[in-house]
Amino acid sequence: MNIIYNLAIVTFSVSVWSMPQAQRVAHPQTSNTAIPIISQSGSVGADGSFNFTYETGNGIHVQEGGYLKKGEARLNDGSQSADGNDGDIQVIVGAFAYKSPDGTDIQLQYTADENGFHPVGAHLPTPPPIPPEIQRALTLLPQSDPHEAQQSNVNGPHQQFNQQTNSPFNF
Repeated sequence: MNIIYNLAIVTFSVSVWSMPQAQRVAHPQTSNTAIPIISQSGSVGADGSFNFTYETGNGIHVQEGGYLKKGEARLNDGSQSADGNDGDIQVIVGAFAYKSPDGTDIQLQYTADENGFHPVGAHLPTPPPIPPEIQRALTLLPQSDPHEAQQSNVNGPHQQFNQQTNSPFNF
């Protein structure tokens, strides 16, 4: 149940630690002055739900909450699990904000659930728009079942199988 939460934490940690050293320290401190915690609160429910929030003296604001959502346990092949797992899905929703070294306000909201980790923030890169020519070509493509197309082209239009060996080769 904690897999998604742990994955989000590991992903964030790896991205921070993989940065070059100069970028890793957002606000280098020249003294041993501790940064105060201005406010902090949190709670954990018996049902697995939780929430916490804190604000630091250097302008970091964090809030996160999680809960268990009922779902069906599925195996990798899509079949239902028979091991007695009730299929609860942990959902994490959170946000944080801070000021970058160049003075830009950074705000990120995220959700982690059975569909993965989904961050949203104005500072995150986005894909470029699809060129109009490509978009037009995509709308002109025939809308067919992808499984049908895959099955009809497995052997190619001109390839015949050797019936005795079930092979496309005749040796």
